[in-house]
Amino acid sequence: MASRVAALLVGLICVGFAAAQIVLDCCKDKSERPFPIHLIQSYTIQEAGKGCDKSATVLQAGRQLCVSHPSEQAWVQKHINAVEKRNQRHKKNQVLSPFVLLLSGLLLLFFFFLL
Repeated sequence: MASRVAALLVGLICVGFAAAQIVLDCCKDKSERPFPIHLIQSYTIQEAGKGCDKSATVLQAGRQLCVSHPSEQAWVQKHINAVEKRNQRHKKNQVLSPFVLLLSGLLLLFFFFLL
């Protein structure tokens, strides 16, 4: 019984160390030039001292593009706000979609039983 507890503790410690060793894909260089908003799918903000040497914003646009941190360039924050707004609009549309499908299905059933 004691050996099982010891093995469990060793396993938990190893998992803890493995989780702490997650490798991040950090930006080594970053662009200062604005990037078209409509091409950006998502973003990640990279903070210096949290696994990476430089603070930056990683834009997902089919590939990863490193640009300035939002605190360094106003256009980066503007792009982030636009992406967030677009994502909120898409979420609202996704919530309505199942409701519309349900409603159309009920209407079809209603007309089916009338005929």
